[in-house]
Amino acid sequence: MGIKKLKSGFRQRFSSKKSSRWFQNRLVAIGGGDAPYTQQIEPGTQITFCDNTIKSSKYTLWNFWFLNLFEQFRRVANFYFLIVAIIQLSLPSPPVSPLTSVSPLVFVVVVTMIKQGYEDYKRHSADNQINCTNVNILRSGLVVKARNRDIKVGDIVMVKENETFPADLVLLSTSSSSGKCFVMTANLDGETNLKPLSPAKITKHLKSPAELNSISGQIECENPNPDLQNFLGRIKVRKCIQLHSTISRENTEYVYGCAVYTGRDTKMSQNSKINGNKFSTVEKTMNKFLLFFMLILVLEMIISTVLKYVYGLDVQEKMTHWYLGDKLEISGTGVVEDLFSYLVLYNYIIPISLYVTLEFQKFCGSLFLVWDLDLYDMENGEGAKCNSSDLNEELGQIQILFSDKTGTLTENIMIFKEASINGRQYGVHDLMPKLFSSSFSSFSNDPNMGHGDDSFLDDSYRDPQDEHHINEFLSALCVCHTVRVNQPKPSSDPPPPKKTNKHLKPWKLGGLDNPGFRPSSVASSVPETVTESSDIQYNASSPDEKALVEACQRFGVTFVGERETETESCIDLVESRSGTPVERVYTRLYILDFDSTRKRMSVIARDPSGRIIMITKGAESSVIPRCKEGPMFDTNKHIDEYALVGLRTLAIAIRVLSEQELKTFDQAIFQARQAIEGREEKIMAVYDDMERNMTLLGATAVEDKLQFGVKDTLVKLGQAGISVWILTGDKKETAINISYACGHLLPSLTVLDLTGLQSSTVLGKLQRYAEQVKSSDDMYGLVVDGGTLTLIMPYEENKDFLYQIASRCQSVVCCRMSPLQKSEIVRMMKNSPGAPITAAIGDGGNDVAMIQEAHVGLGIMGKEGRAAVRSADFAFSKFHYLQKVVLVHGHWYYYRVSLLVQYFFYKNVACFTCQFYYAFYSNFSTQTLFDGISLTLYNICYTSFPIFVFSLLEKNLDKRYLLENPSQYKRHYSNKLLQWREFFLWFFQAVWHSVVFYFGWYLFWSYIPTSGGLSLNMSDAANLDQTSFGTAIYSSVVAHVNLRLLFQSRSWNPVLIFGIIASIIFYIGFNFLCHSLSLPSGISSTLGESVESDIWVPFDFSTYWVYHHVLSSPGVWLFTLLLLVIAIMPDVVIRVLRKHWLSIEGGIWSARKAVNSTMNKGNYELDNVYNNYGYSNQEVQIRSASLKEFEIQEIS
Repeated sequence: MGIKKLKSGFRQRFSSKKSSRWFQNRLVAIGGGDAPYTQQIEPGTQITFCDNTIKSSKYTLWNFWFLNLFEQFRRVANFYFLIVAIIQLSLPSPPVSPLTSVSPLVFVVVVTMIKQGYEDYKRHSADNQINCTNVNILRSGLVVKARNRDIKVGDIVMVKENETFPADLVLLSTSSSSGKCFVMTANLDGETNLKPLSPAKITKHLKSPAELNSISGQIECENPNPDLQNFLGRIKVRKCIQLHSTISRENTEYVYGCAVYTGRDTKMSQNSKINGNKFSTVEKTMNKFLLFFMLILVLEMIISTVLKYVYGLDVQEKMTHWYLGDKLEISGTGVVEDLFSYLVLYNYIIPISLYVTLEFQKFCGSLFLVWDLDLYDMENGEGAKCNSSDLNEELGQIQILFSDKTGTLTENIMIFKEASINGRQYGVHDLMPKLFSSSFSSFSNDPNMGHGDDSFLDDSYRDPQDEHHINEFLSALCVCHTVRVNQPKPSSDPPPPKKTNKHLKPWKLGGLDNPGFRPSSVASSVPETVTESSDIQYNASSPDEKALVEACQRFGVTFVGERETETESCIDLVESRSGTPVERVYTRLYILDFDSTRKRMSVIARDPSGRIIMITKGAESSVIPRCKEGPMFDTNKHIDEYALVGLRTLAIAIRVLSEQELKTFDQAIFQARQAIEGREEKIMAVYDDMERNMTLLGATAVEDKLQFGVKDTLVKLGQAGISVWILTGDKKETAINISYACGHLLPSLTVLDLTGLQSSTVLGKLQRYAEQVKSSDDMYGLVVDGGTLTLIMPYEENKDFLYQIASRCQSVVCCRMSPLQKSEIVRMMKNSPGAPITAAIGDGGNDVAMIQEAHVGLGIMGKEGRAAVRSADFAFSKFHYLQKVVLVHGHWYYYRVSLLVQYFFYKNVACFTCQFYYAFYSNFSTQTLFDGISLTLYNICYTSFPIFVFSLLEKNLDKRYLLENPSQYKRHYSNKLLQWREFFLWFFQAVWHSVVFYFGWYLFWSYIPTSGGLSLNMSDAANLDQTSFGTAIYSSVVAHVNLRLLFQSRSWNPVLIFGIIASIIFYIGFNFLCHSLSLPSGISSTLGESVESDIWVPFDFSTYWVYHHVLSSPGVWLFTLLLLVIAIMPDVVIRVLRKHWLSIEGGIWSARKAVNSTMNKGNYELDNVYNNYGYSNQEVQIRSASLKEFEIQEIS
């Protein structure tokens, strides 16, 4: 009754609100029934929940038309053209037909609507595929099939092996006798390694549907939140019935869980919030250009309106011509109408089709990246991916690249190399059991260390104390881990004969899947009793753990599995270093899980002798300071040596506990785990108290190999002017030496160290380094760690100093970084005064934050899931593919898009500025120079296809040349092709072309020879009129702006040539058709023409047969060619000057040198000549090299 009253009260208060934002926590009844404990429920507890429907789509069939139009007209350009169309429709006598503005706007909106509708349709399909997936739900004691969207909070769901969890579940029980299961969280955090989970003790014994159906319990948990690492809640069970069960399986075939978060409340949905849209530099610059043209438009409107009322004939005091009618009275309404009329007349200077063309160009251009076979990885059968084509051109503007290390620069394949045990270093050979021989390659800083001779093969003497330390160390590694033994599935073949020892699992000399182990002759050296056994395969939550356990197996201490009973967990080890396999059983009592704050993990266990021991493994900085005895000095020295060559290190320590200490820990951890508020902090405090006063055993060294081509890639990126920052969680020494190994940090650099600083010293050191890099011309590198960053980032003064230092460093290494710190570093540089274009590349879930923060996100399809790939803008399989992605595709993308933007503005200025000129010759009467069809189709049909082809296929430089000369990437730095200087160069070229074509044809019309000679114009009987004048100008402009692409292109291709010819032919053919088109009078009356019935009339009286009339004049053809040549001449001059500017500059400098030599006869020392004019030998060499490089570039 209590729960029902509570429900009714909540319904009265919150009506149908099922959103979690209205509540503080939630109460879930297990099995979907009534919760047994209701007397303690607080008013802020949620008990009604949303369903499990997933929705990523934006529209429905009914709201698509309204929402999509609303979103489209939120764009400034679309809204601007909408206002122009409304004004044009509102004017009593618009200068041109409203269709000239409405038609292009409708075309752009419809095309965009189709594209976005198709994308949303695909999202609907993906949602339906997920929502309609079959799942297994427990209903009335039976497991039944249901759809994913039918899951409700409280339902008990059965998930089978290799299936995806349909909602956020609290684990109740598993098919395993131990109750443990292993899950993969690659779709959450990118980690593909298996993570162990265990159910609550109160429910782990419930194996069958009938037992689970008997539960009467509830789960009290926190509100939904995006924290993937933590879940706070507690389970209360009043009753459950345990039936007799004979389940005993090693593998986890299925699990049962209670749904606590569904639909939009799941952790995945909470982390799938839409990030802010990324806008490329080109788009931002294009908006500035648009604002400039709007100002030009307003200026033209004001000038035309003012001149109309000052110099117009209609407003003169004494009208000299009677047929002009009465004087025009000036009124506010008339002025506004004229302003709007000029707005309609001049608005075509802004290209409406630029946006839709740019959108399609980016989409089609991204396909060239996806289709590039050079970026196809044969190993995993995947090519490059493009998740955001809006940022294509940003690949050509990168100035800083932030890179993860593990899995990005390295292969993320861990290979055991060496170990330091009791203060002594051991190579792989030294750790091998004496009965084995192998040809393993071992790494050592000392060429004589760890190898020695092979006398141990002859049963040579080994100090028993050393052997004891080795056994203790290897046993500790086999106990302190979360590795799972992956048992093979039962087959239909007859089972093998039973072994004499039922607890000894079949095993053999394993670890052969580790690339670090490649014995030359295994079968010949392995005892027969071993080779007859089956393989053991390991799965682990960390590749380091797997590598260490496999190494222990090779060295004669094998972890063969874990057995769990109702009261304890047993770890089975087999020691065979002496030649005879001996089983040892450790009873695991507690696991103190690893976390990034403690940087260590511990296992409390009871060894075969009955001792209670705690084994700790972790970063040496978090383990060694907590040790009170052991070879700390020697181990630290060895760890530093390992780090110098880029090896990953872990320290191993042990502590013997008393029964009282274990009892105290048991009570403390129980109380901490029962807390709802601050649970994690309390658990960490208990762990911290326990992990003290340990004895250091030694350390391990594991290698993570560099990927192929990493060094060459980083060198070329450096030559391209891209500063590379390595951001990693590894220790300082490892990060530095990996940086040196891959050519990131160079020996010639002066390395500035910002690691291990205290709050009292950090500011002073930042100030000293800032002064040093500012006052010196040396080349610097920087190393900073996460601990120092915690002291720098909260304070603006410290951040400013760090930016001053880092911006002057060629290479930067950041070690011991958390994911949040990685994104903070990216944000700091992205928002710095220089505003450099940043890119971030990574392969794991811990790289997602910096990938999303950077201007361009790059994902590596590595071994840590697909989180980075999904969140990145571009993704590929290998780091060395970055060369072609950035140096080639990035260069081409930026070049093509930049010219596309400049060309669109150019061709509109060249054509429609003529309207402004014509106003001065038409008494400012708002008379249009061009007909409506020409105004409508100029950007849509006549001039759009050639530039679209150009922007897809143009290659100003060959890909081989770009790869061999990375410095060419710097040619486009700082958005060079869209700087105001380049913009005004295009703008004034367009103005010049408009002047040539308008006033050229004006001269052609004005000066007609009256007698004798070759007439430039038509005969006096067939003079060309105003429409013919506009048609001649328009035809010349269309031909010129299309043909100019041939002049602009550096690589003529058949498709471009075909597109230009096709566009011109289409223009000619379409005009022939339109200017000769006649329609029945009935249709013409419908279109607004007043004509007699039953006759055929021209489609447009003003243009009827005009085009034929114009082209019938030979003079028109000849004069058109003349104007095309005149118009292109300044472009040719500018091209020649820009191409040979360095040569001209070099010639001037050579002439100055020759004059100086003549004036200083007898002085033949070149150094003196150079010094007299301020040139040093170094400057001469630099200028010569620049000239030579430029000549090579132009030849290419």
